[in-house]
Amino acid sequence: MELDEIKEKIIEINEIATKALQNKIKEGTILKSKSGRKVPYVIELKLSDKSTNVISGLKSSSRRLNTYYSPNKEYKAKKLIANEIKESDTINLFLNELNEFERKQFEFLIIYISNAKTQSATIDNEKIAYLSKGLKLTLDKQSIYCKHYLYIRGINPCDEFPALRYRDLKYTIRKPTKNDIERLREFDTNIHYDFAIIEIECYNDEQIPKYEEVFYPIKVILSLFKIGHVFCCAMYNHRIFYTDQLRYSRGVQTINMPNWSYVLKKNNFLKFYEILIQKFEQNNNYWVNEKENKNYSINIAIERYLVLLEINVGNFDRIIAETIMGLEALYLRNEKESLGFKLKLRITKVFSFLCRGYEEMKELIGIGYSVRSAFAHGSPKSKELRNKLNEEKTRKRIQKQIIDTLRISILLILNMDKSKSDFIKLIEEAYVKNKSNDELKELIYRSYINT
Repeated sequence: MELDEIKEKIIEINEIATKALQNKIKEGTILKSKSGRKVPYVIELKLSDKSTNVISGLKSSSRRLNTYYSPNKEYKAKKLIANEIKESDTINLFLNELNEFERKQFEFLIIYISNAKTQSATIDNEKIAYLSKGLKLTLDKQSIYCKHYLYIRGINPCDEFPALRYRDLKYTIRKPTKNDIERLREFDTNIHYDFAIIEIECYNDEQIPKYEEVFYPIKVILSLFKIGHVFCCAMYNHRIFYTDQLRYSRGVQTINMPNWSYVLKKNNFLKFYEILIQKFEQNNNYWVNEKENKNYSINIAIERYLVLLEINVGNFDRIIAETIMGLEALYLRNEKESLGFKLKLRITKVFSFLCRGYEEMKELIGIGYSVRSAFAHGSPKSKELRNKLNEEKTRKRIQKQIIDTLRISILLILNMDKSKSDFIKLIEEAYVKNKSNDELKELIYRSYINT
């Protein structure tokens, strides 16, 4: 069905709805209420969000009381108007010509417009264009069009970004507009303005997809592009004809400030996104396939990486422990002895090809593994280690270097065409064979994604 045809049908349904309301008022089957103001309300809400450390929060909304109502409790005013529309000759004939899915969507449209009439909501040209677009997308896909508006902390976009696609998802990253800020201010007057908006368009037949599921791919990519604590601090959901056009909801999180943030520039990021999204496309089970060693290891490393970004930067030991465990998932097999020694040698060898000093990397991973061991075993750090980490400036430098080592390692192995076992074997052989050293060097250069 073409867009103009859909638009004409919405205009026709809207006109019939207006006449139906007037007829029902004359008949006395629909009455006008004394007030139809918006009534704000706040309810307690427990949030379950695996991508953030949210414990609880609030959900705020505003709803409009109906301007018109039916004195007959068995029939709501919107149902009376909707029945009148569906029983009209032209609409009845039109509905009978549609398939089951299309008919269902137009019936939702009829209820949607009928409900707007009882609330005295305006269906103007802008609203008709918006509804037409949503319905067109839904009918073309034979699946219901949904949209999430996410308020994101941790990135500050400085450019206009084109739409980014992943399967049936469409991501739009943009700066907040005045309307975005005003909408958020309705629920929180003490807001921060350094956030981005990510619009996510998707399709689903049963219910609005959980934002965590559709946000996860772009969250991973944004977090890996630079060291960035990327999270959603507020959101609005919309599902065409299912969501009241006058209602918005916001989930308030306990996290206010990102631990790590960066400025997002278009030129560098777009190429990076295309590379990583291809890796997602190549394996549908990239994050859940436990049977394939490399994929499962990458999944563990990414989860460790996302978790450590949420930890307060002052909690040095815990951040380092999470980071080292992420590196262990990538560079260690099911080994029992000399784990710290093997981890240090393997990482040092790989990063020696990326202009990292051999001795510097060796010391860095050695310190990290010692901190991880003390933290994991509940033991105090040695006096020598405490002396090395005595200055805050030194701790911050080591913390950032080790986190960046994990980030780059994830990207390297993600973009690598070798299995985990073959990769580790090649690293070990590179210490004693020139041919293996050259092969490893070429592999690293080929797999490195410069951000």
